This record gives sequence, C-alpha cells and structure tokens, in this order.
Amino acid sequence: MVAVAEAKTRETILTTQDDLCPDLDKELFRQLGINTRTSETKLLKLWEKCRDDPEFYIFGGFVRTIDEKDHVTPRKPFPPKSYAIAMLRHIHDAKMGQVVAITKSRQIMMTWLLAAYASWEAKFHDHARVMYQSIKEQKAETFIFKDSFLHSRIGFIERAVPRFLRSYNLKGRTGTLVYQNTGSIIEALPQGADQARSSSASLYLLDEAAFQTNFAATFKGILPMAKGNPANPNSGGRIVMVTTANGGSDYAKIVEEDQEHNYHREAKAA
Repeated sequence: MVAVAEAKTRETILTTQDDLCPDLDKELFRQLGINTRTSETKLLKLWEKCRDDPEFYIFGGFVRTIDEKDHVTPRKPFPPKSYAIAMLRHIHDAKMGQVVAITKSRQIMMTWLLAAYASWEAKFHDHARVMYQSIKEQKAETFIFKDSFLHSRIGFIERAVPRFLRSYNLKGRTGTLVYQNTGSIIEALPQGADQARSSSASLYLLDEAAFQTNFAATFKGILPMAKGNPANPNSGGRIVMVTTANGGSDYAKIVEEDQEHNYHREAKAA
C-alpha cells in the first residue's frame, strides 16, 4: 500500500529536457524560415499567433501525436484533416456558457484533438481550469499525465512541442498537470454525478458521454459551470461532450430532444 501511495503522489517536472522531435522541428523551422540566427522577436510572434489561434497551434505542425501502429516514425504532426479542423472550429467558436455535443465514429483522433485543445487552453490562459471526465479513471489519467510525459496524451504534447513553446517547470502527477507559469491546471475525473460538484472549470470535457453511468445527473451537475455573467461575454465556462453513438442512452435522449426542439424552432421561424 505504501508503494502504491508513493506512486500516486510522485511528481515529475518538465524543465529543459532535450528536443524530443528534432527531425520534425527541423522541417517545421525550415518551412517557417527559422534558424539559429532567428531573433527572439520572431519566435515571440509565433508564440503569440499560437496563443491567439488554436487552429494554427494544433494543425500548424507544433502539436505532435503518437501513432502506435507505425514502428518507424510513430511521432507525427497532427494531421490537418478537414473534419478535424471543422470539429475544432465547432468547439472553439461556441460562445462561453454554451454546451457542445459531438457524436462521432471511432478512430478519428478526436481524443488527440481534445488533448491538444486542453493543452492550448491551459498553456496560453492564466488560471484556466480544465477537467476531463471519462468512464474509467485510468483512461482519464492517461489522457492527461501518468508516470511520465511520454505516457499520456497531453503530457506528450507538452513534451513534444518545439522548445520555444514548452511550458517549462510544468508539473505532472497522476491525473494532473499543473502549469506553474500560468497558474492553470488540467485534472482527470472518473465518471460519477458527484465528481465535479462544487467545482468550477473554464473547459469541461466529458468523454464517452453516452456510456456514462447516470449521465443525466452528471449533466445536470456540470451545467452550472457554463453559466457566466450576462454582462461579460468572456465569463462562463465551456462544456464539450464527445461520444460514440449509444441509442437509447440518457445522452441520446437529451441531445436528440434538443436537436428536435431546435429543428422545430428554426422551421417555425422560416
């Protein structure tokens, strides 16, 4: 039990480790016209562009993913697939206080997209709080951080970006990443209606929503997070629910009812 407790609380800090993707960095810098003589001002402008545009950050060659089926070059830039770009825009263009629901097929890199967006939210915003809830605690942990920066989605993204984009002194422990330079945090949650009560998040990611036990109660519990000050368009959180289809589930009922309501409302307006 002591060993387990120690493993759970063990912390790792990302500081000035060597470049993880030198070949990818070299090709990206060639495309961007960056070399050893490039000024810090130009790098700062690139950093600011990544901050201001998550699409540029994720699909511009900065975010790298792992392809476990490729034994030669498993580390790759996030592919700029049209459907992935469309999903990112759908998520990011939602106003604060809105709920985004995406029913998807399998093997389309949606989990990697959520990981990249969570990285962007925490890296470039002060005191952001990102929560990721999945049906299994272990999956939620490996989505964020587990054991090392190479054995988790967001941890790997943070470790694999070019050096000038890294969040130095990023602290990782099981299921959590703490961005010490911005005060932001990304946390893993297991499924359950009471897991997020009395919490507040700027971004709440609910994975496999159609398979969550007691989804209706969970959804009701997290809805207050989205509410902000009506007089301040920048206040409030954003809830993103992603899942493969599961007909007859509470998620399906809620989403289908909402879609049908909007359809009749639009038809009446027309």
